[in-house]
Amino acid sequence: MSQADREYEIYVRDIVQALLKADGLQTVKVEHDVQVQGISRSHQIDVYWEYELGGVLHRVIINCKNYTSTVEVTHVETLAGVLNDLPGVRGLIITTVGFQKGAIDYAKVHQIGLKVIRPPVEQDWEGLIREIHLQLTIARPVLLEARVSLNRTWADTQPGRGESLIGTGTYRADLAVVKDLDTGRVEDMNALWNRAMRESPTAVGDEYVKLLSWQNAFLHTEGQPERKIDSIQFRWRYDSGTSTTTIIATDPRAIVKDAIRGTLLFVDPDGQVSGTGEKTGDAG
Repeated sequence: MSQADREYEIYVRDIVQALLKADGLQTVKVEHDVQVQGISRSHQIDVYWEYELGGVLHRVIINCKNYTSTVEVTHVETLAGVLNDLPGVRGLIITTVGFQKGAIDYAKVHQIGLKVIRPPVEQDWEGLIREIHLQLTIARPVLLEARVSLNRTWADTQPGRGESLIGTGTYRADLAVVKDLDTGRVEDMNALWNRAMRESPTAVGDEYVKLLSWQNAFLHTEGQPERKIDSIQFRWRYDSGTSTTTIIATDPRAIVKDAIRGTLLFVDPDGQVSGTGEKTGDAG
């Protein structure tokens, strides 16, 4: 056996395991290049697997044909002879190219499965989407100013504190909190700015101003006395971010075609299976 043939058999074994897992079948064993004892003699089997379905043990043998041409009927006849010596075992022939009509007709009569399993080629993508290109430009809001207006009536009643309550300062947005005593609502500056932007959609490149007002609210900042406020005016601009292109590629590890049913499956490198579904455990 050539190295290429051996590698193909191992490849088929791995793809079969992925198909079984996708179908939710409980695999008992999947083996490569084993001897299976029949009624009259032992048979060399390229891939042998056992699985349970509904509590019943099923046994399947696979003949792998790493060919550059279609499989002839004589190969299907040979497998049928092996199956006659292995009662209760089902059979599959898996190849890289396809099957001649006589092989397909004979397999249908003798309930032998025929599948093509191979890596994808360019022709497989005709009429199908192979890649999706997503171009994303994420706009970024930039806060230019947050102007807090104190309640002057309240400020004037604060002995010796009126002037000290007025001015500019830098505070952590998550630690600057407004408590609305009328509604019980508590929001930090991040939440307030997000609310302002939601209520005032802004186009990229534009500046916008939004005023949030309260009747009875206090501003709490870290290390500072609380202040009664009337409003906060937010001013921001949306800057255009850099454009990025994301490619979502569909490059399966294997194409699986059923020569009898005509179904087509794609097995991804991570073992995910998609396509026109079939039950892998049904070898026919």
